Amino acid sequence: MTKILHVVECYGAGVGRAVQLWAKLTPEHEHHLLWEGEESPTGEHAFASASRMPTGLFRRAKAVDAQVENLRPDLVIAHSSWAGVYARARRLDAPVAYAPHAYKFEDTSESRIRRAIYRFAEARLTQRSRVTLALTPHEESLARSLDSAAVTHIVPNSPTVTPDDGGNTTGFDPGRRVLMIGRISPQKDPGHFIEVSHLVRQSRPDVEFVWAGEGDPELTRRLQQAQIAVTGWLSRDALIDLLSQASVYYHSAIYEGFPLSVLDAGSFEHPIVVRAISPFDGIGLVAAGSAGEAAEMILSVLDRGPVYDLAVRGTRALRASMNRQSQVSAMRSLLERFSGEPGSGRWLSDRGRDVSAARGAEAVET
Repeated sequence: MTKILHVVECYGAGVGRAVQLWAKLTPEHEHHLLWEGEESPTGEHAFASASRMPTGLFRRAKAVDAQVENLRPDLVIAHSSWAGVYARARRLDAPVAYAPHAYKFEDTSESRIRRAIYRFAEARLTQRSRVTLALTPHEESLARSLDSAAVTHIVPNSPTVTPDDGGNTTGFDPGRRVLMIGRISPQKDPGHFIEVSHLVRQSRPDVEFVWAGEGDPELTRRLQQAQIAVTGWLSRDALIDLLSQASVYYHSAIYEGFPLSVLDAGSFEHPIVVRAISPFDGIGLVAAGSAGEAAEMILSVLDRGPVYDLAVRGTRALRASMNRQSQVSAMRSLLERFSGEPGSGRWLSDRGRDVSAARGAEAVET
């Protein structure tokens, strides 16, 4: 058994669901949570303990140190950028695995100077990571671009809800709805989604656009003014109900790690179109390089044109490669190496010399 401390500064939305799923899928290990965020780990969860962070960067870094001293975990997993700062600001008495869940320096909406600063900070902190947990080969290559000696391990995401949880698959019936799920934030680019909706409705005024999520009030207002239905965050049952309804799923984000919402949509057999960003390279999904191209692809899916067949094949390929079996296999191959048995952590004791032991090819079963 491995004792893990998960450090999460943004508990909620995709990251919160991902961390909870990690714990649920490996119940043979002991999972503890140190968290802050918009949601709370209340109700059914798989954590042996859950403690909330204090306010302030330095107090949070001290809280991580205190939890390590109290729990004596075999491994600390820092989820996303700020948690990565708190867990790596100073040396801990436990190895730290860093799961970026998307690197901020990939955000092309930021200035070059800001992106350079983010990249510099990530590069320095990577040197304090025992291992970087990448979602995709693209994210793995980014970690190695920050530090050529970085040890990496691919842990793919998997759907957080499936038809077996109570819904029914749509059978690739696209309906007349275009769906997006995610936090309403600049990263998810609601402006792009609005532009796509305008272009689609020029040809098909009856198409309904729905955004499931909440976030920035001004961006929310813009979506609603564009006659896009905004549902807010949905309960698990409500999300299953929404995904059980026929839709085309379009993911508008400008950068990502690998979004859970795309996997959830694929689990319910929605035809998927995504924005052409690096995490989707080589996955097989239909990808659009512009709002105009996205609108054309969505219309083709709605009309069961040539893109419809491509979208169906892409969804099937996604389901075959990113699923709970492959995720559990990757997680167990990681956690078992950090178990409390003497010497079990030696595989990563010398950074850069045992990279082959942590390669994603060993971790992922497709």
